[in-house]
Amino acid sequence: MKRLINRSLLIVFSMFIAFLFMDKVSASYQGMVTSGVNFRKGPSISYGIYTEIKKGSYVEVLSLNTTSGGGCGAGWLNISYGGNNGYVCASYIYIDGNDIFLRPWTTPKKSIVGGAKYIGSQYIHASQYTSYLKKFNVASKNLYTHQYMGNLRAPWSEAKTSYNAYSKAGILESAFTFSIPIYNNMNDSYALPGTDFDVTGLDIVEDQEFEAKLDAQGFPESYKRRLRFIHKQHPTWVFESIKTNINFSDVVDNEQWICVIDSTNSNYLSSTDLSTEKGWHTPNWATTAYYLDPRNFIFNQERILQFEKLYYSDVYTEATVQAVLNGTFMSGTSTLDNQTYASIFVEAGRTNNQ
Repeated sequence: MKRLINRSLLIVFSMFIAFLFMDKVSASYQGMVTSGVNFRKGPSISYGIYTEIKKGSYVEVLSLNTTSGGGCGAGWLNISYGGNNGYVCASYIYIDGNDIFLRPWTTPKKSIVGGAKYIGSQYIHASQYTSYLKKFNVASKNLYTHQYMGNLRAPWSEAKTSYNAYSKAGILESAFTFSIPIYNNMNDSYALPGTDFDVTGLDIVEDQEFEAKLDAQGFPESYKRRLRFIHKQHPTWVFESIKTNINFSDVVDNEQWICVIDSTNSNYLSSTDLSTEKGWHTPNWATTAYYLDPRNFIFNQERILQFEKLYYSDVYTEATVQAVLNGTFMSGTSTLDNQTYASIFVEAGRTNNQ
């Protein structure tokens, strides 16, 4: 949800992108159980039962085509429920014509709530729950694949957009949580080519309780000196570590060739350019390393937001969301839904846990 409410205009664009690529997700539908029904392992009463699904529960219908089998004259529907794939008698399932992402998106609410579910299922709930992790997929077993963005600097730029929205809404002192990757065998620093390494940090321990929390998370000293600095400015912020257990050089070696950068500065570019899109180029190793190294950004309140955890949080009340939406075309009410955009975003976050 945080991704939705923090950057409203960008999120509407994300919904549009999700719509463009929705054919890549198998067509499935939301069904409501109209009466308690047995969820079976196959399309017949002769198959074993996973569980009884209670009246009013929602299931994912994987296909509208029914399969004939004993014990159900209406045919059996293939569904997913509780992490299992199986069958229920079609007589007990009501399908309203919308798929699990509420498509077709005929109203703003359907696109926002359904789009949130789409992005959540494809990214946020697939270990890509920060802007950084959507670009650099280093927290799941599917390393360097299925990354939401090609732009090397996308998390860096999105963080500034979030900061501007938070600052305008007056919510920078909310209890944000940041999930920050830790890599093995990192050098002391990775500077942007042609520049000096930023030495901003705090070497002196001023808050023993905070220091204990950093130690419990396993942050190395090179991280801690930066986090001490930002903690002094924002004491309500919480920091979690992601122990990737992978060598930093291995990450850079792989990410370099699946990234692009919109720069003509030769200091930043690889001599081997794999990009085929006008205005974009393959970055060199040092530039990739700079944007991958979390330590370069965790001390900067405008850039650390790329590590903000994007799951739903009740920190974001409807009033908070309204403050973010003020001044945009979503500051008022969706006439098609007879509901304020702010309440729609909160509902989308709460129901999809993002």
